[in-house]
Amino acid sequence: LENKRLAHDQRYKVITPGFIISHCSVIENWSYMNNKDTLDILSDPGKNFVYSGEGYEYLAQAIEVILDKPYEEYIEERVLDPLKLTNTYLKYEHRSVPFHRTSPSNFAVGQEALGRHRTFHNTGIRPAAGNHFTAEDYAKLVLAIFDTAHLSVNRIVDIIQPIARIHHSPLYYGPGFEVLRTNDDIIIAHGG
Repeated sequence: LENKRLAHDQRYKVITPGFIISHCSVIENWSYMNNKDTLDILSDPGKNFVYSGEGYEYLAQAIEVILDKPYEEYIEERVLDPLKLTNTYLKYEHRSVPFHRTSPSNFAVGQEALGRHRTFHNTGIRPAAGNHFTAEDYAKLVLAIFDTAHLSVNRIVDIIQPIARIHHSPLYYGPGFEVLRTNDDIIIAHGG
């Protein structure tokens, strides 16, 4: 997908969805940390791990073009509704409550150590950083990924393949999950 913020570096044309979900597209993490008008590709795509929120945003935009639907609509149709994830939210709603200018209408406000409130107010859709689940809904999603009723065995095998090594650790990123293979098990995780 053409992208004016990547157009200055033709290597973007070799970036695949697999590179993006494995964090080896090597697109910088967030452009606001550098230059909001361009996205830098930090090395040759597919070769190194570079955590990239911008990559996930780019992939969501590409899928919008392919499906001719906004992210919110296709995620609801293809994931949230079929899996009955009724306590999963893609954005917060504005509302006025005491002590907060805006507050999510459907989430508890968490507390950090020392009683400080910690909130994340994405009032717009953020595919890379704004999907919020209850623990129950998140468990349903993870179970659905691996239950073979929703994805084929071949896709599940793909998901647990280590692709991009995370720096010098034994941990790799695979398609959508961190992957750690031990002698006895395969452990998947997700951070963010």
